[in-house]
Amino acid sequence: MKKLFVTILILFSVFLNGCTQPVREPVAEPPETPVGKPLQAIRPAELLADPVYDEDVKLKGTVSLMGELFCPCFQLEADGEFIEVWYDLMAVDSGEPWPKVDVKGIENGDEVIVTGHLRKNTGSLPSKTFWLKSAEKTVEDIMADLIKEEPIFTMTEEESAMMQEGVEEDLTAKQNDDNMVQKMMVMIYDYYGDLANVVKGKTVGNLSFAGIESSGKAEAVFKDGTYYLRAILYEMPIPEDDSFYEGWLVRRGPDFSVISTGKIQLIDSRYVNAYRSGQDLTDHDFYVVTLEPNDGNPAPAVHVLEGLMEKVN
Repeated sequence: MKKLFVTILILFSVFLNGCTQPVREPVAEPPETPVGKPLQAIRPAELLADPVYDEDVKLKGTVSLMGELFCPCFQLEADGEFIEVWYDLMAVDSGEPWPKVDVKGIENGDEVIVTGHLRKNTGSLPSKTFWLKSAEKTVEDIMADLIKEEPIFTMTEEESAMMQEGVEEDLTAKQNDDNMVQKMMVMIYDYYGDLANVVKGKTVGNLSFAGIESSGKAEAVFKDGTYYLRAILYEMPIPEDDSFYEGWLVRRGPDFSVISTGKIQLIDSRYVNAYRSGQDLTDHDFYVVTLEPNDGNPAPAVHVLEGLMEKVN
């Protein structure tokens, strides 16, 4: 009986203690970081007119003073206003460093979109200090870069003019018969290049390239003491007069050189330039197609296709 009384007393004590414990409130989730401005790119002037501090903001503008300021920063300009964008040597209030951002490839004049925080200041004027989290070029600027890189694969005006000054005669050029041309059509080549249309839909002489996607490829190899070139042209309009297409090998740079690879032949509804030489011409790695009037002038006329042959084997 005594044991039963003790057991009941213990159970009653446990029940009483459990009932008198304070009710625990559910733990609240940490608040989400306020979004602030919509994360679509705005101009610096818009941010300065309605500042949002220490929240993610996207800005769009033009880079200036990169490498000219006494800080790891540059100015982002648009519509007469600017923000000073820092990409290194940043630290939050606790002293912890703000991660450095790699801005390699971004230059003055680039159109960019930056993401980061506008930092507060202690003065009465809006802060113009912006801490960078990421930076990317706009689609327009990327396309501009591609256009700027185009001269690698097409000729400059100066080089085109140099082609007019003198064409070298290849005294080791070899004649091709039909069997040799067929053999060259199935050979394996070490150099390859796509040919770009450089007339861009214009009319050259009496021949219109409007609405025609003319293109081509050029390939070359030097083996067993012979240089072989094969160029195949696609979607080329056929001249109705006695003008013709001609091929050219060009060595660009200080030791500039131009060699004609002869009249390009129409074979099975496409133009083919098959050329052989007894000398190694692989340093003449730029190939040009011109449309030539039948006037007896040996100098190259209007460029139609151009391309750089690069080693692939």
